[in-house]
Amino acid sequence: MSNPTPLSQFTVSVNTEETPPRYTIYDTSGNPTSGNVTVTESNTLIMYTLREDSSELQFVGPIISGDLDNDLIYSITEDGQTIIFVDSDSTTENICMKLVTAPKSSVYTSQDPQIINRKKS
Repeated sequence: MSNPTPLSQFTVSVNTEETPPRYTIYDTSGNPTSGNVTVTESNTLIMYTLREDSSELQFVGPIISGDLDNDLIYSITEDGQTIIFVDSDSTTENICMKLVTAPKSSVYTSQDPQIINRKKS
């Protein structure tokens, strides 16, 4: 029997009436928290989901620093409401992740450039 993947979940409210916008992170009980996570197991999942009061926004990607071995990966759900980090916990380090959001109506996406992989002949 395998162990379940460790999971930390948070919700995020963004007050865009303030300059700069103020991000408030909540734990699963709805209490404000720092959103910090101490990772002690491989492939720990860390999820941040925008709250209903911020649904006009979407995650567009984080700003990451301190990930010297690039062992933190992330993905964003198709609707942009949740960003999911996976930390391999392969090295001891302090990683800073700044959540970045943008209004759904102000995000521009390029046409579809492609990367085509072919084996060298």
